[in-house]
Amino acid sequence: MFGTVGYLPTYLQMVDRLTPTAAGLHMVPVVLGIGTTAFASGHIMSRTGRYAWMPVAGAVIVAAALAVLWSLRISTSPWLVSADAYLFGAGMGFGMQTLTIVAQNSFPAEVGTATASFAFFREIGAAIGAAAVGGLFSARLTARLGAWLPGRLGDAHSLTPALVTALPADLRERVAGAYHDALIPVFGGLAPMMLGAAALLLFVRERAVDSETIPSAPVAGDLVPHGSEP
Repeated sequence: MFGTVGYLPTYLQMVDRLTPTAAGLHMVPVVLGIGTTAFASGHIMSRTGRYAWMPVAGAVIVAAALAVLWSLRISTSPWLVSADAYLFGAGMGFGMQTLTIVAQNSFPAEVGTATASFAFFREIGAAIGAAAVGGLFSARLTARLGAWLPGRLGDAHSLTPALVTALPADLRERVAGAYHDALIPVFGGLAPMMLGAAALLLFVRERAVDSETIPSAPVAGDLVPHGSEP
């Protein structure tokens, strides 16, 4: 999620020449998608008690959304990116909260430890994933800028949307092409990773969602000291 959503707004600014505000608004569907499926998955889980299929479906949906990003062209409308952002968020929403339930139900006697460990490894994964995507993208972009614009814009770290906007039209098109060619294949490389995650999640053993992992509320008699009058 961080590796994808973190670079899409800049992509829209560089390639489609949107303003920062407009690029940010095009990312709102990610939040809407997460909210839609997170709410729906919680409702379905509370009614049926079934949840093992949800993170699998979510990983497959995210893989499909990444495949759509992989197929983007420079001429693609930003609205298609917004639609795909909703699909991406919908896939994430199926897994974000459900995986917490999986961790808690797998260790009913150690709910606190399981929840904390799950959150810890999720943050580690987010940091590593964002760094890996950023490093790979930066290396690819630097190589393309050095090949296409030698001696002028070879440093990807100094490249900003404001700088690109001020360039002549021919150089701006070259930078947009370099940015597109450097980032889009990275999204394509993430899709098989999500399919691998879906395959691993097929081994999740589903346990019934009940009060086993939730402390029961005290009854009226438990609140009265032993031997005293109610």
